[in-house]
Amino acid sequence: APYTYPEIERIRDVAELMDNLLVRSQLGAQRELQARFESLAIMSRGLAHDLKNLITPVATFLNGYESGKTPLAEEANLYSAARRSMRVISDYVEETHFFSKQMVPRLEPVNPAELIREVALALRAKAERESITLEVGISTEEAIRADRVLLLRLLANLVDNAIDASTPGSRVSLQARWGQDSHIKFSVVDSGVGISAEILPRIFEPYFTTKDRGNSLRGFGLGLAICQKIAEIHGGKIGVRTAPGAGTTFEVSIPKGESHPHLDPSMTLAMATGSPLLPASA
Repeated sequence: APYTYPEIERIRDVAELMDNLLVRSQLGAQRELQARFESLAIMSRGLAHDLKNLITPVATFLNGYESGKTPLAEEANLYSAARRSMRVISDYVEETHFFSKQMVPRLEPVNPAELIREVALALRAKAERESITLEVGISTEEAIRADRVLLLRLLANLVDNAIDASTPGSRVSLQARWGQDSHIKFSVVDSGVGISAEILPRIFEPYFTTKDRGNSLRGFGLGLAICQKIAEIHGGKIGVRTAPGAGTTFEVSIPKGESHPHLDPSMTLAMATGSPLLPASA
């Protein structure tokens, strides 16, 4: 009393349901925490490997300079390698700051065709070095309101990744067209190795990278995470279609509207202080 037996049974059922929900929530939080630790471990190993390789030419150059016994030709090579290493280290530092500072996007009229041409101009030399044909397709000159520098960063990241994923003699395509939903559609298409089903769900995770090839520089794993965040603050989205051996297509959808309802001035983002077209390794 004052409850009947059926009422007590219902209360017990509710209590059991709440208990199950709490247990599931705790397990989910534990899995999320474990995934973060795994990502940090991957990042730490990759960063330690890269910084060791980057610091070596700097230390070698300084040791040779102090001893005064380094041949002139070798000194020039070491100087060039040291400068490159310091530039890459600076890029790494800037990438880690992207999500830590506050930034309000600067919305202005942006011509999609001009964005496409500028990205292609910035990365055509790299494509030629890799024997990749970089193609552009532009079906509109109508402007949208967006942060021009951020969109340049986004598209350059995607094209840079597409070139890295492609084999010599293949093509990478960068296109802009209008969709039926008043969104501009940017697409980056390659005919490379594609993305396996095992890693596809993780490609937008910060610090997750597939660029892990021998002694070459590993990706820092922030490129696609940054691309996704840039699309989101414009009220848009980014998607991917891929299959192993059949290439990959990234499509970015950005609304044309005079304002973007999803923009939040308090959102914490950062602009890299270097070139807006400097690709972030993914």
